[in-house]
Amino acid sequence: MYKYSLTLEYCSKIRQILGSIVTAPVSSKRKCAAVLVPLVSCQGQTHVLLTRRSRFLSQHKGQVSFPGGILENGETPVDAALRETWEELGISQAHISVLGRLISFPDRSRKMDIVPVIGHVILDDVTNTTLAINPNEVEYVFTVSVEDLQNTTNQFYTEFKDVTRLPVFIVDGERIWGLTATVLETVLHILREATE
Repeated sequence: MYKYSLTLEYCSKIRQILGSIVTAPVSSKRKCAAVLVPLVSCQGQTHVLLTRRSRFLSQHKGQVSFPGGILENGETPVDAALRETWEELGISQAHISVLGRLISFPDRSRKMDIVPVIGHVILDDVTNTTLAINPNEVEYVFTVSVEDLQNTTNQFYTEFKDVTRLPVFIVDGERIWGLTATVLETVLHILREATE
């Protein structure tokens, strides 16, 4: 068995860790978006499902991201993450076990908060041919194993003059950077902690 295998016990530990994180209510003063960090089981290993955003989008086109978007009136971050995952990938709520959420992360402009929701996607096959991908939002999907993401040869950092240091992952030719990489780095810490 792999170190990061989505067993019931492992998911329970992840849920327990996420449950201990103190999350603030969504602010009514700033826009809020939510993303789903989809964990999937591929041949006994835990993978993260990622999307390459459509090149037709006005913002962040062609970038690697998690499924997600802005909260609609009355929605919670979990509601929005699940709705957006359905709209972008055709994965219904019935196939997602929500494990918890992280604290919100500000976007680059600091005008919006993004709330990552961690979910176990319970499907046997998550590929471009088996999912109902919305081509207006997603160019394609791919998965990356947690083992590969934890491998230091795939981890890099971008450093800025203001001393900001942001993670970058490069696995199988896919470059994961920006807020997606920052969220992913946090999730990887939790996944590692859940194995201890």
